[in-house]
Amino acid sequence: MNADLEIDLTNMPSGKRYEDRYGEYMRIFSEIAHTPPERKVVVINPPASWWPLFKYLGCWIRGKPQIYFDHCELVKNATYTEDHLDRTAVEVLCGFRPECVDALWKIDMQWSVPPGRVPRSENKKEFIVTNNGSFHRPEVLEYLKNLKHFKPPTRKVVLVPCAADKPYPSPLHQAVLDRMPADFYLANVTGVLGIVPQAAWPTMPHYDSGIPNEWRLMRVAEKYFRLHRHDRVVVYADYYNEALYQAFCNVYPPHEFDSHVTFVNDVKFYYDYLPLLNPEYLKKLENVFQKEREMEIA
Repeated sequence: MNADLEIDLTNMPSGKRYEDRYGEYMRIFSEIAHTPPERKVVVINPPASWWPLFKYLGCWIRGKPQIYFDHCELVKNATYTEDHLDRTAVEVLCGFRPECVDALWKIDMQWSVPPGRVPRSENKKEFIVTNNGSFHRPEVLEYLKNLKHFKPPTRKVVLVPCAADKPYPSPLHQAVLDRMPADFYLANVTGVLGIVPQAAWPTMPHYDSGIPNEWRLMRVAEKYFRLHRHDRVVVYADYYNEALYQAFCNVYPPHEFDSHVTFVNDVKFYYDYLPLLNPEYLKKLENVFQKEREMEIA
């Protein structure tokens, strides 16, 4: 049986430069994350701010929590007696320290963490997106993996914003569906999941997010439309128009762009959401669909 791995943090890493201390912090987290789950990891007298991530990594805590960083006292009072923290609590509490945020991202996305070192996915249907750590939680990564295997029902799509109320359709989605030509399908654009085709509505996670992520949408949209080249894309959105425009610029050559992609609303930065359910905006969408029908007849 492997001997326990003991990490004594009674005397925290030192160094003249913050960069040196930070590097040692990350080395500690990396060593634990790469340790097989059958080997017990014991952490002695850790900073209270590190406790949530150590527990997420399945560590045993010995001794008392140090009040070492700003907010250690707050984290200690909130969590130190708890035996279990769910993923949302880990994300939130890691946010008090940059090295914890960094390590959690590496655990999710970069380090080869042996199975069993971190908890299995909670497989939550509903969860809150509280910070950047939420974008890489297992439920989101599982959805993005499954999206790669989705087969679009047609080569024409209408892209609409996500909505807070779930399950879908929201009133806006239904209004678009009521007007949409039969040879199109509907898909949501979202900074959390990227692209959500209507066929994925029953299985998508029901997240609640107040954090925009244009980069996530741009990258997922680019990959999706490179993999599934569409003849027509109609974008009926507002806030994410710039991200989608860049994604389509990366997919379609300039001489093909206008014949493949139509933005119903201006491509620009929006400080607030447009009232897309208002008749004046829906009329603009109807005009686009009318031109689609006229092109088919011609």
